[in-house]
Amino acid sequence: NILLPTASAGIYLGVTSETASNLLDDYEEGTFTPQAFSNTTEITCNNVSGYYTKIGNTVHVNGSVTRNDGASLSGSFFMKSMPFTSSNNARNYSVTGGFWFDKASNTDIVAFGFVDQNSAVLRAKSINGTGGDTYVTADQLENGRPVYFSGTYKTAS
Repeated sequence: NILLPTASAGIYLGVTSETASNLLDDYEEGTFTPQAFSNTTEITCNNVSGYYTKIGNTVHVNGSVTRNDGASLSGSFFMKSMPFTSSNNARNYSVTGGFWFDKASNTDIVAFGFVDQNSAVLRAKSINGTGGDTYVTADQLENGRPVYFSGTYKTAS
C-alpha cells in the first residue's frame, strides 16, 4: 500500500494510516568523484565515475577509476570521497560491497569493500589472496587498467 500525504513531506509505504516509521522522506540520486589513494598519496586516475542512491540513512555507491600514472606505490589501496560520511555507530564497521581490479593478465583481483564508522572511505581487502589480513596494495592497480567498485553503508544523516 502507498498512502500519499497531504504535504510534500514524503510517501507512507505499506500502511493505511500515517505513521512516522513508514514515512519515506529521504530519497536522492546523484554523482560523486571518487579518489584513489595509497596511504596519504592520491593516485592519478582518469575515467573517474561515481554514482549513488540514498534512501533514508542507507546509501549505495558504485563507480570506477582507471589508473593514469607510473608511480611506484606500495601502501594500502582505498577510495576516498564517498558521497556521505558513514554512521558513527560502532556496528557500522561492515562489509559493504566489492572491488574488481581488471588486470591485463589473467590475474584479476577481487576484493570486498568496507567502510569504517564515521568515514567516507571505501577500503579493499583481498578475497583471492593467501589468507590473513590482506589489504589490496596500490601497486596492484595497474596503470591504464580500471578498478570497479560498489558498496552499501549506513550514513550519519
